[in-house]
Amino acid sequence: MITTNFDQTPEELILELFNAENDKNYSRNDVDILTGFKGLANKRRSVTAQILNRTIVDVDVPFATLKYTPIDLSVQFSVIALEIREVDTFDNLLSVTDTLILSEVHRRYGIRCDTWDFGIRRDGGNFYLYASPTNRAYSGEVLITLNSSLHTRVSNKVLVGFYPAQILTGLVVVPELDLYEPLDTYVSAKRLSWFKDFTRELDYMRVVDGKLYSTYELNARLAIYGVPPIEDGVNVVSRAVRTANDENTLFTHVLKVTGKDDRDAHYLHYNIIPEEEV
Repeated sequence: MITTNFDQTPEELILELFNAENDKNYSRNDVDILTGFKGLANKRRSVTAQILNRTIVDVDVPFATLKYTPIDLSVQFSVIALEIREVDTFDNLLSVTDTLILSEVHRRYGIRCDTWDFGIRRDGGNFYLYASPTNRAYSGEVLITLNSSLHTRVSNKVLVGFYPAQILTGLVVVPELDLYEPLDTYVSAKRLSWFKDFTRELDYMRVVDGKLYSTYELNARLAIYGVPPIEDGVNVVSRAVRTANDENTLFTHVLKVTGKDDRDAHYLHYNIIPEEEV
């Protein structure tokens, strides 16, 4: 009993069978299976083998007649049906082609199918894989189940295109994230990030001895909001918001850069709930 490797030519398959039943390991450089075969009774066949390497066996006549039963395609696919997706057999014009069917049989089932030893027969819309008359290892034919694709199931594949249900006549404005409407446009223009909420950045706004503890990390967060960076080493203060004329009273606290003109100073507002201020 041998496990046949079907990804071989008919010559290689016969040589593999010859080696298995004679417990040999001849290669194609040692033995050649000559072209052609003879039909025998009970669907058997015979081929002629020729010894190419005379050093492997000492005989006067370097030929032998090998008799065997070929692989019947209908038996080969009697348990597992031969199924192929139609979409995998389309050419550039979206037509089913024989060569692509043979390629799919090889890819899906591991049977080497070339156009010399195999062919595709079409009959009333059905497709059949058959062994050619010169195929020494295979015989017969088998029905191919060609699973239809979406392309053949729908008629309209050239689409008209999209059309709006209602024509837009005005400008659609998307508000900026965490941006509050300015209370005073003049004041808002003076101070950086006057109306942004930086409560989520509290971990990066820790002040130690009047300096930012994590200037680099905080500036990375400011860049997300489009806010210019704070200079490393500048003096800062973190305190409660005082008056509307000085800070944004929508928030409870502010981190402020000191010693700078109002236009250049950062005002990073945030909220702290009363319980955390104890």
